[in-house]
Amino acid sequence: MITGALDALRSAIHPCRNLESSSARLNQSLDVLHDSLRGGSPGASDITEAAETVENACLKRDGWHALKQRFSPESGRKVFVERLVRTHLATTDTGLAHVRQTFPYAVLDSEAASVVKALKPTVRDAIVDGWSNPDSTAVHMTEQGFIALEIPGTDLRCALFGGCFGSEGLALTQREATQLLLARPEGAPPGGTVLRALRDGIADRSAENYALLSAAIDANGDVLPELNQEDVRAVANAAHDALMSRGDARGRAPFARLFRRMGDTQRADQSGGVVRLTIPANWLRGGASTVVRPATNDASSAAPISSATARELTLQAQVRAMNQTTPRAAVDALLASAKAFEDAHDPLAAAGKYALAAEKLAGFALFPSVGEAMFNAFGNYGPYLQRSSRIASLCAEAFEARGLYLSAAATHEVVADYLMAGLDSRIDRETMATLASTHRDTADACFVKGGLPAAAKDRDFAGLVRRAIETNSASLGAGKVLVGDGYIIKFEDLTDPFLAETFDKEEPTEWLLLMSGQRTDGVEIYTPITKASWRMLTKRVTDERGVALPNQTRRHPYLTRPLADRDFALGAVCVEMFRRASDAETSDNASMPSVPPSGGDAS
Repeated sequence: MITGALDALRSAIHPCRNLESSSARLNQSLDVLHDSLRGGSPGASDITEAAETVENACLKRDGWHALKQRFSPESGRKVFVERLVRTHLATTDTGLAHVRQTFPYAVLDSEAASVVKALKPTVRDAIVDGWSNPDSTAVHMTEQGFIALEIPGTDLRCALFGGCFGSEGLALTQREATQLLLARPEGAPPGGTVLRALRDGIADRSAENYALLSAAIDANGDVLPELNQEDVRAVANAAHDALMSRGDARGRAPFARLFRRMGDTQRADQSGGVVRLTIPANWLRGGASTVVRPATNDASSAAPISSATARELTLQAQVRAMNQTTPRAAVDALLASAKAFEDAHDPLAAAGKYALAAEKLAGFALFPSVGEAMFNAFGNYGPYLQRSSRIASLCAEAFEARGLYLSAAATHEVVADYLMAGLDSRIDRETMATLASTHRDTADACFVKGGLPAAAKDRDFAGLVRRAIETNSASLGAGKVLVGDGYIIKFEDLTDPFLAETFDKEEPTEWLLLMSGQRTDGVEIYTPITKASWRMLTKRVTDERGVALPNQTRRHPYLTRPLADRDFALGAVCVEMFRRASDAETSDNASMPSVPPSGGDAS
């Protein structure tokens, strides 16, 4: 009786909702979720349970039928639904804080873009057309100032982060971006627009919303005449000043053109000068992506770079990479920024860039690459150990979001060791020791999630790797490779390529993985080697007296660059890579031409 009364009340509030439709159960579960968000706090179990109820409603036949009428997802049903519910949660202040406890912004941005990209063309066009109706309230603004899409026929909404306006999301044309800027936000008075909300600071003055304005600027720097020029100027000025102060290159090129057309030569020169800056080809590595010194074995021979030049190099690299709209390009831009700031002797700025690169890498790359960026951040943060702890936690969160629990555990263990190593010289050693202990406890919990014992003494990584090789020996010995997400494992003749030791399940040999190349499609190739080979490859370079030579590293045995820590996957990470790979290709099909991965030429 009470349930019936509630349904009647909801029908009165939402007269267009047909409770007998395929969307009814989904919308009812969303009502429960909204109630939990209004009365709950981030991390509350009732929010998590309500979100899971929404996911279940979406996965049931009637809910999925409703979604299929509106979306054509490329991913599997469960993955898509989880992303959809997270982007819906992100449209409320409490919901965004809730999902941010597990997922970094980089992941949420990518997921939201994939969700709106999956909209069927007719549904997308209907949403866009609604923006041009001056008599309707077509746009919802979230509490944190993000624009949110309302999915027709449901109560679902999707927060539009920065990546949602470009080709990986809605792919808005100039006309469509203009329509959205002229749309009336929910609750705004007649005549109110998204553009005016941006101008007045009602909406968050963030790069996400500036990405929308930049989409409304054409190649000549013009905006359509319907937009109020003073409003455009005010928002563009705020965007320019904010992005300049943060060293953020997103949207700078369109704004440079806009300022030139508006006669603001100072801002145009500030933006345009950065955009036009050319970096010598011999200063670039990894396919013109990362700024480095000219190759030399003498670290002191490189000329110092001024702070101003470093910032210009940083922004130029970011502009170039961001225009490629790929996660890898964004990471390369951040690494370029970090290197430039290091050369300008600005360690905290460099640390911030390395930290952002590490967090983004954790959203799509393997632990070795993430670990290298993370350690570079640690080194530049210096005594600010809490910052090192924070970036490690963010990287671990991103790994967990991908189901890489062993990589998450390894991340926590690495930072715990780092914190403990610096205790003797600190007055807050007790606080840092507690922080390290927390990381170790979290690592143990991640190991359990990954199916390993909680106690470190019970984890036999070497034995697990041997069992993984044994399990796949028939396939690997038959010329196949194991295929993982972004990598393959190739083990010709089941033999170590350096010491010629053939795998024997009865021998207690310790095995690990060496990154031996990269296919033209970006997939990394890994080869199992013994621990003895690893010791041989990583042995310090010495002179004839056996004295270690500074600034000298051994060359990679397969690639034209020095060997780096990121080239090896050991212990828990090695176990995880074997576990998550499957035999799906022959060795011949996998042996595409390899190229040196982004990271530098040989010295």
